[in-house]
Amino acid sequence: YGSKTIEKKSKKKAKAILSLEEEYKITGPNDKINMLRLNKLITSLTFDNLRGSGTLIETGGVDRFGNHNFKAGFLGIFDLNSGSIYGEYSLLKFRTDFKIRYEKNRYFAFYSNPNYAHIYDLNKLELTASYPLSNSMRFEITPSFANNSFEVVRSPSSIDDRSLPLTGLRTNWVFDNTFNYGPNLLKGTRMNVFWETYQKTGDFSNHFSRFNIDIRNYQPIHNELIWATRLSCGHSMGNSAPYVVLGGLDNFVNFGNRSPNSSDANSPLSPPGLKNDNKNIMFMHFATNLRGFNYGAMYGKSYFLLNNELRFPLVKYFYKGTVSSNFLRNLMVLGFFDIGSAWTGNFPVYIPIINEEAKRNTINTTYPLNGNPFTAEIVNYEAPYLYSYGFGIRSYILGFYAKLDIGWGVKDFVSQPVNYAISLGYDF
Repeated sequence: YGSKTIEKKSKKKAKAILSLEEEYKITGPNDKINMLRLNKLITSLTFDNLRGSGTLIETGGVDRFGNHNFKAGFLGIFDLNSGSIYGEYSLLKFRTDFKIRYEKNRYFAFYSNPNYAHIYDLNKLELTASYPLSNSMRFEITPSFANNSFEVVRSPSSIDDRSLPLTGLRTNWVFDNTFNYGPNLLKGTRMNVFWETYQKTGDFSNHFSRFNIDIRNYQPIHNELIWATRLSCGHSMGNSAPYVVLGGLDNFVNFGNRSPNSSDANSPLSPPGLKNDNKNIMFMHFATNLRGFNYGAMYGKSYFLLNNELRFPLVKYFYKGTVSSNFLRNLMVLGFFDIGSAWTGNFPVYIPIINEEAKRNTINTTYPLNGNPFTAEIVNYEAPYLYSYGFGIRSYILGFYAKLDIGWGVKDFVSQPVNYAISLGYDF
């Protein structure tokens, strides 16, 4: 009798379990759907070195596994004539990363003189393959196709519109073992060796190439006290080589410091220089930072620039506790020394020149008559470099990392008036 009772109870319990399984049926595992999701939306102020101030809007997306990355952006300049749009897709599934990018840049060059207005357009399609050589080193190769166009809106000169199709190739060798432990606080070394060439499609007679090296080192001295050094140099070559413009900082906020020396008619930034077809102005390189001077203090096809900063995070150095104020927590003071030069021709030197060819550069040699109707050559022993020194303050203000630099520039061993520069973004 006891065994029959147990059997009945077991059957009753089994039926109860089956009914529960039917009611709460467990399914899966399901196939994972690789969905794309937006992971950022950035809206910020920007200050383009060539075109002025504007608003940058950027959005991006990534799939669940991080193998596919999308990015698109729009830069609108406040003059409502210039701007940029771009979009890119990256495939990160393999050891070699692949990327395709399209961008369109427009520069509407107009001046206080209503007779001059030019439009420069650069459309570019790039294909990049990036191969990691180690955890801190990679090599990139980028073939590209571009169209560099120029349109005369109004001008007293007889310059024709033109469109120049270009085929290009760029290579980068990048080394980076830096460790970031705070805004503008890094330790380690970075290096970028860059070379690119462009030529008119199907025509080898119209081409240019340029080579650039950028080395940065962040050396801890004591706790968060950092000595930051940057050396940058480059050279452009070819029959249509673009200029390098030396001076100023990236993301200048105070517009008065953006203005170049307009009395220099040969400067690629001055209005007289833009009366003509400055066809490669969209490829022009701005060599910064040279505090104490404005954009266009020097220009040429070659340059070098050395920056030194002693970065002192004031509150973090003395206080290790929690600081609620974003401004105080990231407050930094620094002292800086910058020195650089830009020229075309032979490397300029500040010594009595024995070799006649050594003085042939745009700093030490000028041709004021230039065949009207005679030619004159004037040689000077002017100091071929500019340097500046001073101090700065950095911190977050209203969500922006703002910088104030107070510098004194020195040209030909003569100190220039004090220069106050306000800019946004991190240092080199």
